[in-house]
Amino acid sequence: MRRALLCLALASTASLAQSVDPPFAVHLGRARSSLLLSNPSLQALAFVIEPVSFDIASCGDLGLAPLDTARIRLSLSSMSGRIPAKQTRRIFYDARADSLPAWFALKIAFGPARRDAGISMRLELTHFVYLMQEAPVLPHEIDATEALYDPVRRRVSIGVTNQSDKLTRLHSVGLVNVADEETAVEACPLLPRHAREFDFPWSEAAPPRTVRLHFPGFMIERPVRIRPAGQDAGIVRRDSLHSSP
Repeated sequence: MRRALLCLALASTASLAQSVDPPFAVHLGRARSSLLLSNPSLQALAFVIEPVSFDIASCGDLGLAPLDTARIRLSLSSMSGRIPAKQTRRIFYDARADSLPAWFALKIAFGPARRDAGISMRLELTHFVYLMQEAPVLPHEIDATEALYDPVRRRVSIGVTNQSDKLTRLHSVGLVNVADEETAVEACPLLPRHAREFDFPWSEAAPPRTVRLHFPGFMIERPVRIRPAGQDAGIVRRDSLHSSP
Protein backbone atom coordinates (compact mmCIF):
# COMPACT_ATOMS: atom_id res chain seq x y z
CA MET A 1 0.00 0.00 0.00
CA ARG A 2 2.80 2.40 0.90
CA ARG A 3 4.59 1.66 -2.38
CA ALA A 4 1.40 2.19 -4.36
CA LEU A 5 0.80 5.57 -2.70
CA LEU A 6 4.38 6.61 -3.40
CA CYS A 7 4.09 5.63 -7.06
CA LEU A 8 0.80 7.49 -7.34
CA ALA A 9 2.35 10.63 -5.83
CA LEU A 10 5.28 10.48 -8.23
CA ALA A 11 2.94 9.95 -11.18
CA SER A 12 0.75 12.89 -10.16
CA THR A 13 3.79 15.16 -9.83
CA ALA A 14 5.09 14.13 -13.25
CA SER A 15 1.72 14.68 -14.91
CA LEU A 16 1.77 18.35 -13.91
CA ALA A 17 5.26 19.01 -15.27
CA GLN A 18 4.91 18.47 -19.01
CA SER A 19 4.56 21.40 -21.38
CA VAL A 20 4.00 22.20 -25.04
CA ASP A 21 5.76 25.27 -26.40
CA PRO A 22 4.35 27.36 -27.97
CA PRO A 23 0.70 26.81 -27.01
CA PHE A 24 -0.43 28.31 -30.32
CA ALA A 25 1.09 29.47 -33.62
CA VAL A 26 -0.13 31.89 -36.28
CA HIS A 27 1.10 31.52 -39.87
CA LEU A 28 0.41 33.38 -43.09
CA GLY A 29 -0.75 30.70 -45.51
CA ARG A 30 1.41 27.58 -45.24
CA ALA A 31 2.94 26.57 -41.91
CA ARG A 32 6.40 25.04 -41.72
CA SER A 33 7.01 25.02 -38.02
CA SER A 34 7.66 22.99 -34.89
CA LEU A 35 6.69 22.60 -31.26
CA LEU A 36 8.72 21.52 -28.26
CA LEU A 37 7.53 18.82 -25.87
CA SER A 38 9.20 19.05 -22.47
CA ASN A 39 9.54 16.41 -19.79
CA PRO A 40 11.23 17.94 -16.72
CA SER A 41 10.11 15.03 -14.52
CA LEU A 42 12.27 12.23 -13.14
CA GLN A 43 10.70 9.48 -15.24
CA ALA A 44 10.50 8.75 -18.95
CA LEU A 45 7.20 9.59 -20.66
CA ALA A 46 5.43 8.44 -23.77
CA PHE A 47 3.43 10.80 -25.98
CA VAL A 48 0.84 10.46 -28.72
CA ILE A 49 -0.20 13.31 -31.06
CA GLU A 50 -3.70 13.49 -32.53
CA PRO A 51 -4.48 16.20 -35.12
CA VAL A 52 -8.03 17.56 -34.73
CA SER A 53 -10.28 20.28 -36.08
CA PHE A 54 -11.98 22.58 -33.60
CA ASP A 55 -14.68 25.19 -33.24
CA ILE A 56 -15.21 27.85 -30.57
CA ALA A 57 -18.65 28.57 -29.14
CA SER A 58 -19.69 32.10 -28.20
CA CYS A 59 -19.16 31.28 -24.52
CA GLY A 60 -15.59 30.15 -25.23
CA ASP A 61 -16.19 26.41 -25.05
CA LEU A 62 -14.02 24.36 -27.38
CA GLY A 63 -15.52 21.69 -29.62
CA LEU A 64 -13.21 19.08 -31.13
CA ALA A 65 -13.75 16.95 -34.23
CA PRO A 66 -11.62 14.71 -36.47
CA LEU A 67 -9.20 16.69 -38.62
CA ASP A 68 -10.78 17.98 -41.84
CA THR A 69 -8.36 16.18 -44.18
CA ALA A 70 -10.46 17.23 -47.19
CA ARG A 71 -9.19 20.80 -46.67
CA ILE A 72 -6.06 20.59 -44.53
CA ARG A 73 -2.87 18.78 -45.60
CA LEU A 74 -0.71 18.01 -42.58
CA SER A 75 2.51 16.06 -42.14
CA LEU A 76 4.29 15.49 -38.81
CA SER A 77 7.85 14.35 -38.15
CA SER A 78 6.45 12.03 -35.47
CA MET A 79 3.05 11.20 -34.04
CA SER A 80 4.22 9.23 -31.03
CA GLY A 81 7.38 8.51 -29.12
CA ARG A 82 9.21 8.55 -25.84
CA ILE A 83 10.81 11.45 -23.95
CA PRO A 84 13.51 10.50 -21.42
CA ALA A 85 13.52 12.13 -18.00
CA LYS A 86 14.69 15.75 -17.94
CA GLN A 87 14.72 15.99 -21.74
CA THR A 88 12.73 17.50 -24.60
CA ARG A 89 11.51 16.39 -28.01
CA ARG A 90 10.96 18.72 -30.97
CA ILE A 91 8.19 17.84 -33.41
CA PHE A 92 8.24 19.39 -36.89
CA TYR A 93 5.13 19.86 -38.99
CA ASP A 94 4.12 21.12 -42.42
CA ALA A 95 0.52 22.29 -42.89
CA ARG A 96 -1.39 23.92 -45.71
CA ALA A 97 -5.03 24.30 -46.64
CA ASP A 98 -6.96 24.26 -49.90
CA SER A 99 -8.51 27.59 -48.87
CA LEU A 100 -7.73 30.22 -46.26
CA PRO A 101 -8.22 30.87 -43.47
CA ALA A 102 -7.97 27.49 -41.76
CA TRP A 103 -7.23 26.25 -38.27
CA PHE A 104 -6.59 23.00 -36.45
CA ALA A 105 -5.01 21.70 -33.29
CA LEU A 106 -2.52 19.06 -32.23
CA LYS A 107 -3.73 17.25 -29.13
CA ILE A 108 -0.77 15.74 -27.26
CA ALA A 109 -1.39 13.01 -24.70
CA PHE A 110 1.37 12.22 -22.18
CA GLY A 111 1.64 9.07 -20.09
CA PRO A 112 4.28 6.98 -18.34
CA ALA A 113 6.63 5.09 -20.63
CA ARG A 114 6.16 2.12 -18.30
CA ARG A 115 3.09 1.43 -16.23
CA ASP A 116 3.81 0.07 -12.77
CA ALA A 117 1.40 -1.61 -10.38
CA GLY A 118 -1.55 -0.93 -12.62
CA ILE A 119 -1.19 2.85 -12.35
CA SER A 120 -2.34 4.66 -15.48
CA MET A 121 -2.31 8.39 -15.97
CA ARG A 122 -2.90 10.63 -18.95
CA LEU A 123 -2.36 14.35 -19.42
CA GLU A 124 -3.52 16.13 -22.57
CA LEU A 125 -2.12 19.44 -23.78
CA THR A 126 -2.94 21.24 -27.02
CA HIS A 127 -1.05 23.20 -29.67
CA PHE A 128 -3.37 25.41 -31.78
CA VAL A 129 -2.42 26.35 -35.36
CA TYR A 130 -3.98 29.21 -37.35
CA LEU A 131 -3.36 29.57 -41.10
CA MET A 132 -4.15 33.18 -41.89
CA GLN A 133 -5.36 34.81 -45.08
CA GLU A 134 -3.40 37.78 -46.46
CA ALA A 135 -6.17 40.39 -46.15
CA PRO A 136 -6.70 41.67 -42.60
CA VAL A 137 -10.06 42.08 -40.93
CA LEU A 138 -11.22 45.70 -41.15
CA PRO A 139 -12.96 47.73 -38.42
CA HIS A 140 -16.35 47.76 -40.17
CA GLU A 141 -16.32 43.95 -40.25
CA ILE A 142 -16.35 43.75 -36.45
CA ASP A 143 -19.58 44.31 -34.53
CA ALA A 144 -19.34 45.05 -30.81
CA THR A 145 -22.33 45.29 -28.48
CA GLU A 146 -22.63 47.89 -25.76
CA ALA A 147 -20.60 47.17 -22.65
CA LEU A 148 -22.61 46.57 -19.49
CA TYR A 149 -21.50 46.72 -15.86
CA ASP A 150 -23.44 44.69 -13.31
CA PRO A 151 -22.94 46.37 -9.89
CA VAL A 152 -24.36 43.36 -8.04
CA ARG A 153 -22.08 40.79 -9.64
CA ARG A 154 -19.31 43.37 -10.15
CA ARG A 155 -18.67 42.16 -13.67
CA VAL A 156 -18.35 43.78 -17.11
CA SER A 157 -19.86 42.07 -20.16
CA ILE A 158 -19.52 42.73 -23.90
CA GLY A 159 -20.21 40.79 -27.10
CA VAL A 160 -18.01 40.80 -30.22
CA THR A 161 -18.86 39.37 -33.66
CA ASN A 162 -16.57 38.81 -36.64
CA GLN A 163 -18.90 39.45 -39.59
CA SER A 164 -16.28 38.64 -42.22
CA ASP A 165 -15.00 35.42 -43.80
CA LYS A 166 -11.54 36.20 -42.43
CA LEU A 167 -9.73 35.04 -39.33
CA THR A 168 -8.42 37.55 -36.82
CA ARG A 169 -7.23 37.75 -33.24
CA LEU A 170 -8.58 39.90 -30.47
CA HIS A 171 -5.24 40.74 -28.88
CA SER A 172 -6.69 42.08 -25.66
CA VAL A 173 -9.74 43.56 -24.01
CA GLY A 174 -8.94 46.72 -22.05
CA LEU A 175 -11.09 47.71 -19.07
CA VAL A 176 -10.63 51.46 -18.53
CA ASN A 177 -11.34 53.13 -15.18
CA VAL A 178 -12.38 56.73 -14.48
CA ALA A 179 -8.70 57.79 -14.35
CA ASP A 180 -8.21 56.45 -17.91
CA GLU A 181 -6.03 53.61 -16.61
CA GLU A 182 -6.42 50.47 -18.69
CA THR A 183 -6.32 46.92 -17.37
CA ALA A 184 -5.69 44.60 -20.30
CA VAL A 185 -7.16 41.12 -20.28
CA GLU A 186 -5.62 38.66 -22.72
CA ALA A 187 -8.23 37.54 -25.18
CA CYS A 188 -8.58 35.05 -28.03
CA PRO A 189 -8.89 34.28 -31.73
CA LEU A 190 -12.06 35.39 -33.48
CA LEU A 191 -13.06 32.88 -36.13
CA PRO A 192 -14.92 33.89 -39.33
CA ARG A 193 -18.65 34.49 -38.83
CA HIS A 194 -18.28 33.74 -35.14
CA ALA A 195 -19.31 35.67 -32.03
CA ARG A 196 -17.72 35.78 -28.59
CA GLU A 197 -19.33 36.96 -25.37
CA PHE A 198 -17.09 38.07 -22.52
CA ASP A 199 -17.77 38.55 -18.84
CA PHE A 200 -14.92 40.00 -16.76
CA PRO A 201 -14.62 40.68 -13.02
CA TRP A 202 -14.19 44.28 -11.85
CA SER A 203 -12.71 45.03 -8.41
CA GLU A 204 -12.58 48.84 -8.26
CA ALA A 205 -15.19 50.84 -6.33
CA ALA A 206 -16.21 53.02 -9.28
CA PRO A 207 -17.57 51.30 -12.43
CA PRO A 208 -15.29 51.15 -15.49
CA ARG A 209 -15.64 54.00 -17.96
CA THR A 210 -15.04 52.23 -21.28
CA VAL A 211 -14.03 48.89 -22.81
CA ARG A 212 -11.37 48.84 -25.53
CA LEU A 213 -11.10 45.97 -28.01
CA HIS A 214 -7.59 45.75 -29.46
CA PHE A 215 -7.32 44.11 -32.89
CA PRO A 216 -4.33 44.01 -35.26
CA GLY A 217 -4.12 47.53 -36.70
CA PHE A 218 -7.16 49.07 -34.99
CA MET A 219 -9.07 49.51 -31.76
CA ILE A 220 -12.80 49.63 -31.01
CA GLU A 221 -14.02 51.43 -27.88
CA ARG A 222 -17.40 51.15 -26.20
CA PRO A 223 -18.68 53.21 -23.23
CA VAL A 224 -19.83 51.20 -20.24
CA ARG A 225 -23.48 51.42 -19.24
CA ILE A 226 -24.69 50.41 -15.79
CA ARG A 227 -27.03 47.46 -15.98
CA PRO A 228 -30.44 48.47 -14.59
CA ALA A 229 -31.51 46.74 -11.38
CA GLY A 230 -33.59 43.66 -12.05
CA GLN A 231 -32.40 43.24 -15.65
CA ASP A 232 -31.41 39.66 -16.47
CA ALA A 233 -27.63 39.31 -16.21
CA GLY A 234 -27.63 36.39 -18.62
CA ILE A 235 -25.18 33.52 -18.55
CA VAL A 236 -21.90 33.98 -16.73
CA ARG A 237 -19.25 33.34 -19.35
CA ARG A 238 -15.60 32.47 -19.17
CA ASP A 239 -13.17 35.37 -19.44
CA SER A 240 -11.26 33.98 -22.44
CA LEU A 241 -10.51 30.79 -24.42
CA HIS A 242 -6.65 30.29 -24.38
CA SER A 243 -3.81 32.57 -24.15
CA SER A 244 -4.62 31.70 -27.69
CA PRO A 245 -4.16 31.46 -28.11
